[in-house]
Amino acid sequence: MALWKPGAGYAVCWNTLTVKPIRRWSAEAKGAARKRNLRRRLEKKMPLFADMLAEEEFARRPGYFAGE
Repeated sequence: MALWKPGAGYAVCWNTLTVKPIRRWSAEAKGAARKRNLRRRLEKKMPLFADMLAEEEFARRPGYFAGE
């Protein structure tokens, strides 16, 4: 601190480091987000066939859309 002068570009400070636990999504939330994102993408690109294509994809990969 004896060498510190205002405007010199250096400062003595400290910060506390807090480690937050990683929040994991539940399988149901993950599956719902995947379904929602697929429907949104299909509605944007081909709105006329979005429902039909979404149902085909859900049937083709049921585990993925269940959150596994």
